[in-house]
Amino acid sequence: MKKILSLLCILIAVAVLFSCTNKKKSSTTTTTTASSGTTTTATSQDNIKPILEVIPKEVTLAYGQEYDLMTGVSALDNVDGNITSKIEVDKGDFSNTKPGQYIITYKVKDNAGNEATATRTITVLERTSVIIIDGKSYAMVYNPILNPKLAMGSDPFPWHFDLTKVSVFSKDYFDFLYEHYYDRLFAGWSNIAVTDADNKIVLLRDAMCNEYSEEVGSQVCTINNNWSNGSVTNEYQSKYGGLANLNVPENGHVIVFINDGVNAPTSPRAFGDPLMAGGAGLGKEVKFQDTEVIVDFENNQLPIITVPEPDRIKKIKVGETFDLMAGVSVTDNETEEVTLTTKIYKLNGTQYELTDLTDISTEEAGTYMVEYYAPYDETHQIYVRRQIVVEEGEVETKYLYLGEDKVPVTVNPLSWTEPNVHIYTKEFWDANAQTRSKNSYQWAVLVVTDKYGFIVEVRASWGQPFSHYTQEHPNGTTPDTNVWGKMEGWNIEVTTNLNVPEGGFVIGFGHASNTNQWRAWAYKKLLTTQDFEEVDSADPQAKVTLNKSPIGVRFEGEWFTDFITFNGIIIPIEFNTSRWREYYNVKDPQLYTKEFFETEIDQSQLIYITEGNMYQNGIVIVLDKYGKVVEIRDDTNFKEFTANNPDGIEPTAWVKGKPTQNLEIPDDGFVLAYWISSVYGSYDIYRAFVHDSGSPDTANGSSNVEAIGKFASGEWFADSIIFNGTQIEVTVDSPNYPKYYSDIPNTALYTKAFWDSIDRNSLVNIGPNNFYQYSLLIILDADGKVVEIRDGLADAGGYGVHYTQEDQDGAVASFLRTEPTKDLVVPDGGYVLAFTAINGNTEVRKLGYQIFVHTSGNHSRDDKLVTDIYAVGKTVEIIIN
Repeated sequence: MKKILSLLCILIAVAVLFSCTNKKKSSTTTTTTASSGTTTTATSQDNIKPILEVIPKEVTLAYGQEYDLMTGVSALDNVDGNITSKIEVDKGDFSNTKPGQYIITYKVKDNAGNEATATRTITVLERTSVIIIDGKSYAMVYNPILNPKLAMGSDPFPWHFDLTKVSVFSKDYFDFLYEHYYDRLFAGWSNIAVTDADNKIVLLRDAMCNEYSEEVGSQVCTINNNWSNGSVTNEYQSKYGGLANLNVPENGHVIVFINDGVNAPTSPRAFGDPLMAGGAGLGKEVKFQDTEVIVDFENNQLPIITVPEPDRIKKIKVGETFDLMAGVSVTDNETEEVTLTTKIYKLNGTQYELTDLTDISTEEAGTYMVEYYAPYDETHQIYVRRQIVVEEGEVETKYLYLGEDKVPVTVNPLSWTEPNVHIYTKEFWDANAQTRSKNSYQWAVLVVTDKYGFIVEVRASWGQPFSHYTQEHPNGTTPDTNVWGKMEGWNIEVTTNLNVPEGGFVIGFGHASNTNQWRAWAYKKLLTTQDFEEVDSADPQAKVTLNKSPIGVRFEGEWFTDFITFNGIIIPIEFNTSRWREYYNVKDPQLYTKEFFETEIDQSQLIYITEGNMYQNGIVIVLDKYGKVVEIRDDTNFKEFTANNPDGIEPTAWVKGKPTQNLEIPDDGFVLAYWISSVYGSYDIYRAFVHDSGSPDTANGSSNVEAIGKFASGEWFADSIIFNGTQIEVTVDSPNYPKYYSDIPNTALYTKAFWDSIDRNSLVNIGPNNFYQYSLLIILDADGKVVEIRDGLADAGGYGVHYTQEDQDGAVASFLRTEPTKDLVVPDGGYVLAFTAINGNTEVRKLGYQIFVHTSGNHSRDDKLVTDIYAVGKTVEIIIN
């Protein structure tokens, strides 16, 4: 019985315990009243659910983006406290690599069994390129084809950058765009980052013009020294904006967090803002996820499209001839044949409207936008924009010059029958080869020049026999029908197989409007010394002998490239260029006069370059007014060459990177300078003046051309002669000879051809036999050797003195004072050097006497017949530019 009672008690206890576990948890509160000493105990139930927070409720993920589902999720209970660890997550079929919308369910219970539930909606986007920094992502476009900046942002022209994405550029693609498509790379009021090969950020530029880097620290941008990002003081003055002068490490990237135009908090710029403050992003790693490469630059560059105008704006007059494709070219690294197509828009009010035009009419004023397209691959095209403005106004007549003669020209005419002489650029000539009649310029003269205007070929077909002049046959030869084509009656194919040099020109002297004027002019100036009546349309070959060679003759005009020569090398130049602020974008070396360099150039206005750093990593050459080299500064190897140190020393007057510092330019002298870069690869200036390899790396600070003291030739340098170490400026073949005593400012030098052609009856206030009376005449042969001196100054009893090879001590000649040119015969190819008083000033005459007759310079000395120089037989160096 006792055992039964014990078992019964156990069962009752278990039942009581079981019933307790199925009841809500209660809490017990005991209260004791001090006055009565009574204790009261109260019990309450926990019926409150935990607080379950899921923030944010909606999340959007890029394809493949990692995401912790517990991000922003927490649970707090009124009794148990923080119970986040008890949260259960039901993710269903969520996958970050499967685009779609997912509901994530979160549950949590407290110790009292109270349960809370919440959900989060996650949207996984379609697979796309994203940039990820600090776990945050943003849509990205990698190596994009940017739009041209000209007329951007207005319908129908989009902005150059995609304003909804971060743009990322590989180093090689960025460098290519910077060189060839700079008009697309402007980034103003934007954030920019540069990464190294490990995708670590090494440089930051923010929208407010602050730059941060581990190497330099922090600095503020300035328009003068490096870059501009649209600050108040230099807004948009840099054509690259914040992308100017970026030094991108090998295999690095440039990241542009572009401003969307309204500074929206969701813009690409805003995504980059956290990186900028104080350079917070330096050293951070950037991930480029699911990179869709638009331009596969490693294997295929973009085609390069070029138009003639640096600012891509062409202005022409109503009625002026214009060819849409003249000067426009395209090159591609994969194929030699790239076809350009065009779209033409016309400005209507404030909007450009697409037209169906294939050409631009110049019959009336108007403004057009032309887009030139070239295919990159099967999907993408590259294009450039060019604005064409047709303005009212008189069409300016352009002229082609040959010595003192000039003829009016029409540039790139659409028909060879148009008026005037015709000049074609190589690009226009080649582009229209298929549509041009093979009989163009039959019975005419066709001339080919190089880019400097030197004639390299002439085809003369005005009557039989025809003649073909080339460098192999400078005096002409019978045309080869395999070259010219047909030559039968009125079917003369003179334009076939015409090979125009790069940058060269074709000049046509036709017979438009039934006039022989221009073809006759070409015959007279280029092919024969004999005259004939140009009104006679009969064959000139039947009347005259073609006894001149046109090869090497040079035309002048605005189309031809200026140049100087040195050490036998032709160096193209731009003279006193107005583009000095961005000299590194000027293709050819620059030649400045002393006055221009010292008064027009303000180095504080250089674009991207620090004041004082003009021509850094370049070459600066100082020349005197005659073109003599007096100093060379080679900043690539930090060496200077002077008369005292012709082999080169480490500079003493300037520091590395500042080759124009303390530059001393002789009076009326020049500065010749060039930024040695790979952009154009033209190192002829280095080859001519420093090292014949043309390579600064090969030169390594040495020079093997001995340039100091030598003379460059060019139309800007003064003509001169050098004798016995003295250099004298001369005026060559002056047309002012009728008033030689007042209108020729210095010593006169005449070539034999010019001297023999002088009309002595045209002399002003001087008799025909008194030319250069009371003067000193030096007669030179073709090599510059003195063969005769006629001294009309010696005052030897009222007579002059005549110095010859036979009488080197001089002989009295009664005629020399008043008729010094009597019976004067100039050797073939020779010269006459004349010293006279100019406007009563005898200094020039005295200088000549001092150099060629007597070192005292005194022609009234007692010993009147003696020379202490004995110049006859000695050689004068003649420098004619």
